[in-house]
Amino acid sequence: MVQTGSMKTYDGEKLEYDILDDAEIICEYDKGKKYKKLIRKIRYHDDNEIGYIFGYYYWDIKNKYWRWGQRPLVISQDETEELLKKARDKGFF
Repeated sequence: MVQTGSMKTYDGEKLEYDILDDAEIICEYDKGKKYKKLIRKIRYHDDNEIGYIFGYYYWDIKNKYWRWGQRPLVISQDETEELLKKARDKGFF
């Protein structure tokens, strides 16, 4: 089953899309901090165009689940190379 998502443009227009696939890496840092950094392949409902969302989830240590990050993705050069390789291997581009 295809998962559906949505976002709003800067002027408030709602854009809906289907999530086609994710390419992700899990990064662990000091003090138990964990992130899933990902490229999400999507298809917009309005014109069927393929797009990509670059984002991340972080592990909420207190509540024990993954939460979607609300800030820009920050990623090292090595992590970028690994993530892009995974996306290429999955046929994203």
